[in-house]
Amino acid sequence: MRSMEETQVRWEATRKHCSSVADLQRAVKKNGPSSPCLSGCRSVCWKTFLLFHETSTDSWIQKLRHERQEYAGKRDHFLKFIRHPESLAEISSDPLNDDPDSPWNTLRQDELIRAEIEQDVKRLPDEANYHEQRIQLLVLDVLFIYCKMHPGRGGYRQGMHELLAPIVHVLEQDSVNRESLVETASLDVAMLETLDSAYVEHDAYALFSKLMERAQYFYEVTDAAPGAQSFQAASSSIVERSKHVHEVLLHKIDPDLAAHLTNFEILPQIFLMQPLDTLAL
Repeated sequence: MRSMEETQVRWEATRKHCSSVADLQRAVKKNGPSSPCLSGCRSVCWKTFLLFHETSTDSWIQKLRHERQEYAGKRDHFLKFIRHPESLAEISSDPLNDDPDSPWNTLRQDELIRAEIEQDVKRLPDEANYHEQRIQLLVLDVLFIYCKMHPGRGGYRQGMHELLAPIVHVLEQDSVNRESLVETASLDVAMLETLDSAYVEHDAYALFSKLMERAQYFYEVTDAAPGAQSFQAASSSIVERSKHVHEVLLHKIDPDLAAHLTNFEILPQIFLMQPLDTLAL
């Protein structure tokens, strides 16, 4: 979290390009070191591109409020028994009942999902504040709720945490703790609301969900034919796209590098992960 003075400067550096989404896109692409993503508030750029691209500038705050309210409802619903398992005692349902619709069974399944996600969250790199308990819990909750909201997409997949974590980090960097401020007329109300630290989790969910609309196919897994080797048991779109980058695109641009990677038997999806992580940041 930055000082209020720096936040105001960065906010103004971003907002002056926000007369439209197209205006901000041009500034991000062409302004070099003065790009709003570098000199301004990166999280505001991301919100504009992912959440506000079909919304008039006059309605951006209303859109943000709506997204936050929607997430708050999801959070209350899906985390009710996770946060307050004692509430199950109020339900007339046998905890030993095998009924898949039983709230007891749902809680057991939810705990398994969360344990799987938590394993990856604990493996996040040491950079930023990824190992702070509150950040790890935030990432865990957002991923869990996303999976509960999209059961038809195959649930949690390894690597989703690496897309969400940088979003959380950038939102945290830009955020403003309104409770610690004495709000005056000199402080932009739109800035305080857009960057409110009380809604980092809500905004992270909204941004991640929009990102996953395009990135979901990277995590779709298709079972291979029966009898295939274990390492061939499943293939995913990310593997196929990585092979295309390596075998077609990289071979055209830098055939020596492509041959070197092939000679050392380095899987393309492995060496492509670092550029993907860099782009996320």
